[in-house]
Amino acid sequence: MGDTNYNGRTTVLTATANIQLNVQYHIKLVIADQTDENYDSAVFIQGNSFNPTVDLYPDISTCANDYTIDGDIQNPLATYAWYRNGVLLPTELNPTLNVTQSGTYRVEISIPLNSMNCVIEDEIVVTLNSVQNANQLSDYELCDDTSGDGIEIFDLTTKDAEAEAAVSPIKLQYYVSLYIS
Repeated sequence: MGDTNYNGRTTVLTATANIQLNVQYHIKLVIADQTDENYDSAVFIQGNSFNPTVDLYPDISTCANDYTIDGDIQNPLATYAWYRNGVLLPTELNPTLNVTQSGTYRVEISIPLNSMNCVIEDEIVVTLNSVQNANQLSDYELCDDTSGDGIEIFDLTTKDAEAEAAVSPIKLQYYVSLYIS
């Protein structure tokens, strides 16, 4: 026996299936091997390829006062532990976390699996109240119609796509007056 050498005759196969939570599944692989000394067969399974994952998405910098991180993996048996800058937030046990301070946030999700606990985790940096660079929006001009009454209706929603492209993420809100009560 020596090093495994398949001379580039390997093929990556990806298997997918729709599954139900908390149902145990089995995988069966069948391969054929010719009974000679020239050809051998093997199956290599990528490490951790059957483990669940969580993705908190890329780091976020926003001018908002708060931001909600979603770590929900849709498993009712999962328990959640949230950390800010490496310190456990002991009262935060939900799949989502409302962030009100900038920092590095990590979620550890424990899932009971037979007699063991499977733990998955991810991390995100959230920067709140940061100055955001935005592209200048084009002017919105509207001329008085032929009635000459000096009154026109401005539909600011026509600028939504341009505003969303200029700053992301953005939460658009419209107000009747300059004064917010």
